[in-house]
Amino acid sequence: MFKAIFFDLETLRLSFEVGGWKNKMAMGVSVLAIYKEWDKSWEVFLEDDFQSEEKKARILQLFNEADVICGHNVLSFDFRVLEGSLSKDLRYLAPKVIDFAHTLFFKFRFRCSLSNISKRTCGFKRHPKILDGIKAVEYWRSGDARKRALVIEYCKRDVELCYFVYWVMVYHDTVWKKGHAVGGRIHFYNGAEASKRRETGKVSGRLFSTCIINYPFSLDQYLTSNREEIFGPKVKKPAQYTFQREGMDLKSMRRIVSGEERIARRQLELTLVGV
Repeated sequence: MFKAIFFDLETLRLSFEVGGWKNKMAMGVSVLAIYKEWDKSWEVFLEDDFQSEEKKARILQLFNEADVICGHNVLSFDFRVLEGSLSKDLRYLAPKVIDFAHTLFFKFRFRCSLSNISKRTCGFKRHPKILDGIKAVEYWRSGDARKRALVIEYCKRDVELCYFVYWVMVYHDTVWKKGHAVGGRIHFYNGAEASKRRETGKVSGRLFSTCIINYPFSLDQYLTSNREEIFGPKVKKPAQYTFQREGMDLKSMRRIVSGEERIARRQLELTLVGV
């Protein structure tokens, strides 16, 4: 069984409270949300769970058993924060990680948001942002159960977006070379190019760009060995895929992840309007 996991976390402290971004390991974890693709289930770990050796061992087990670990900006941020909370060097996991932000920055020197990528890759018209990183810390510190529940759902929402981008990239925009799945395309709006055009008036690149994310060896092996079963007998060069073309939207895609409507989350958001 091929195992892919998707994760995101929220911190207990902000960067300036620990002496800057160089001290990410001291920021602590308030919420860690992990989505397991193979059985479509969630595992959520909260602040108190990081005091339990059993819970920490479970987190490491999930990472170690996974064939692919996917996230946004996890190599430079999330794993560094987790290293402080788990007291474990996690750099050995890097070969099986798909990190959209890391690849885009390495290739384009541009820090791209997850909502930007999901909008261009998946065709979502808008990504409703219920919180941000600073407010998530404030809400968690308040101790209010409703606010903390909203932080958990905010964390899960980013994990869902990572899954949607991965799903489109792998199953609808995989790049094949000599019979191997070498990578997948994601699409994004190049804000760095837009700024350069405003400052210099010159065109040096495309505003709506495409980036190929290299696949880990395990994903390449899985897709290559199951090519006909997954993609059919003949793989055609795909056009950019959007859920709108298939009659899908963000609400419909959430059913794929959770298997049910998130009515409780919507009710929670409505009760917190104006908080």
